Amino acid sequence: VLPIKKGRKVTGLAVKIDNQIEEKVRAINPLLHVENNFEELLTTCRTKSDLDDGSSLEFKLLDIYIQYIKWTRENYPTNKDKTLELLERCTFELKSYETLNND
Repeated sequence: VLPIKKGRKVTGLAVKIDNQIEEKVRAINPLLHVENNFEELLTTCRTKSDLDDGSSLEFKLLDIYIQYIKWTRENYPTNKDKTLELLERCTFELKSYETLNND
């Protein structure tokens, strides 16, 4: 970011700096990028009212969580806390679906 005579608005500068930092983090840590993709998939699935393939929401969410947990175990084998956190989130989110009871 180059200086200008009039100065810059702090809010605009902060957004630009935050974006630059986020881009550097993604370049440094490709795992973070994949993790963010899983989070976006979960968010998109939750907000989408009509699923394209005709499957129910709970099974789609479960499928994404299963893939996410497997990926986490493969890429963070020594970080059991990350896997546990995902398992807790999955259980908490999907426990209210009757179709998944006893599965």
